Amino acid sequence: MSYMISEIERLYPDWYNKDSALPRHDQQWIWENLPLPKEDQDKLRNTTSGVSVSLNGSVNGTYRFRVDSELFPNKNGVISQLKACRSKDSPRDVSLLLEELFSDWQSKEGHWLYVAQQWTPRSINWVLVELLKQHIRGETTIKNPPAYFTLLIKSRRPRKRVSNPIKSEHQW
Repeated sequence: MSYMISEIERLYPDWYNKDSALPRHDQQWIWENLPLPKEDQDKLRNTTSGVSVSLNGSVNGTYRFRVDSELFPNKNGVISQLKACRSKDSPRDVSLLLEELFSDWQSKEGHWLYVAQQWTPRSINWVLVELLKQHIRGETTIKNPPAYFTLLIKSRRPRKRVSNPIKSEHQW
């Protein structure tokens, strides 16, 4: 039987080992999926059986989290950083986030910098949300998310280029 990490923390508050070579997410997966000793299972069963649970709360977004983790495992922090980007952010910073997001797949050198220079972070976020929606609805089977992302973003209008901000020498 698997338990949530919040339940395991009641018995083992120091379950996370900072000195381990495994990242936190992997350690959490191990704790949640390996069976606990019978005594600990009994303790957890006894403490959770008397708890009153309210089912009136909203559960929006739980399915989306699962889909995000299917397409981009361990990348939720990167996705939230991308969503926080604005048009004033450097294209280099946005490209680094895109490289990290799509690091599990092979892409050309400088491709994500080109994308960040041509499209605004708002457009990039829109395409990312659209990609996730299509995967959730089952409209497309996404075998190569970076290639599909690039296909979707090319259909968007590129960033507007500002003309030379230096004023002409004419005096009015």
